[in-house]
Amino acid sequence: MGIWLDQLERESLESRALTQQQLRDRHNLRTALEEAHDAVVLRAGEDTVLLLLDVHLKPEPNGASAPLVEGQELTYNELVRMGLPVYALRDGQACVLLRGASNEAVKTLLARLTRRVSDHTQGRFGILFGAARASEARRSCSDWMTLADLRFQARQSRLAATASVASSVLARRAERRRTGQR
Repeated sequence: MGIWLDQLERESLESRALTQQQLRDRHNLRTALEEAHDAVVLRAGEDTVLLLLDVHLKPEPNGASAPLVEGQELTYNELVRMGLPVYALRDGQACVLLRGASNEAVKTLLARLTRRVSDHTQGRFGILFGAARASEARRSCSDWMTLADLRFQARQSRLAATASVASSVLARRAERRRTGQR
């Protein structure tokens, strides 16, 4: 009985520490977003890109799946290794602010990150992202975050729709092979 209670207490302490870290990250992100948005409003030539990043499992032919946490930790660690300001969001998502980044710089970063994650996980994970520029937000930094999140969710829903179509096509192919029909 004591061992079970000790384990429960340890898990409680770990989750409390994780919650405190997430709250600090969100506070730091809010501060950074407000500063970047104010800089864009005051100086017209300056712009910042907000990237919301997460990983998704690629469909595997054998049906095996890996835990998403593995890919999320790898993504977070790669961003930290690149020296970028990274903030943890809900469910393992990462948020990155790229000050003065051009479209080419964002594309290069995403390609580099996708390649690193794919290489380290034998192609099991892909990168899912949503991006928004501070100059696109009309009133406040919360509009900026909302716009990036809407774009992220749109990509996520397109990916889910594509995955369901792909799985149904694979199922039909397997059925045709099994029955010998064309």
